[in-house]
Formats: sequence, C-alpha cells, structure tokens
Amino acid sequence: MKYAMLIYQTPEAFEVTTIPSERSRPMQLNPYLGFNGQCEAAFKFYERCLRGKIEAMLSHEGTPMENQVPAEWRKKILHARLVVGDAVLMGGDMPPERYEAPKGLSVTIGVTEPAEAERIFKALS
Repeated sequence: MKYAMLIYQTPEAFEVTTIPSERSRPMQLNPYLGFNGQCEAAFKFYERCLRGKIEAMLSHEGTPMENQVPAEWRKKILHARLVVGDAVLMGGDMPPERYEAPKGLSVTIGVTEPAEAERIFKALS
C-alpha cells in the first residue's frame, strides 16, 4: 500500500497528514516552485531530504535570459529539475520584479512506508 503525505502550508499554519492511497494516475503533473534567490539551496536540501537526484541546475548566466535579469542575479537558477522515484519537482529563481511570495502552497509526497513518511516529515520540519 502506498501512503500519500499531504503538506499544507499557508502564512498561518503548516500541517501534514498521512493517508493510505492505492490510486494510480495515467498522467503526471509536476509542481514548479518559484524562489526569491534560494532555489539552488532549496533543491540541494530537497535532494538530500527526499533522496532524489538533481538532473538539471541551470543558472541564468550563459543563456539568452542572462541579459533579462540584473547582473547580481545571473548566477541564480533559471531552471532546476529534481527526480525522486517517478516524481519530478521543478523550480527556479524568479527575477525580483516578477517574484511574488506564495500565499498558500500544497505539495503531496507519496511513499510506500509510514516510517519513510515520518523521516521525510521530520527532515522537512
């Protein structure tokens, strides 16, 4: 049996619920997280915590977007891709004028063992 770990984060609260799940989905949707300059650190943390693999970590520097961001922003991440099992998490640093702080966010992590759900929850909290 698989377990789905639901994480709800709003400005007021952070809540985690673990529920049994046997649903299989024919399509995969991948969350894309926007960061305010912390994408590289966040993805390296997620890689360790979720035991995944960063498959891409591309900065603005050396791309056509290089001249579209301030000089101090060029080493920030344009696109990152983390693979954890069959799941993919993507993200990037949004240029300062385009970044908006999240007002609520939910990412579900599905695992097969309750102990693994607990380990991940402890690492994320």
